[in-house]
Amino acid sequence: MPFKGWFGLAPNRRRSAKRNWRGVDELDASHDENAAIVEDEGSAEGAAAAAEAAIKAIERARENSLTCVSARG
Repeated sequence: MPFKGWFGLAPNRRRSAKRNWRGVDELDASHDENAAIVEDEGSAEGAAAAAEAAIKAIERARENSLTCVSARG
């Protein structure tokens, strides 16, 4: 199916895509917050390790979200 752009999607599919992109935006914000913890030299070692684990989970979730968006589009 050739890409027809945003308006080529049925309205219900546009709403679904918007929800997925909002989720990606939230993941990006969470990633940035955790990256700041990792980069802060004053962060406790445990907090930095937890933030690194969270970043890995966020990256997997983001990849899954983008895969869903592209598969539906």
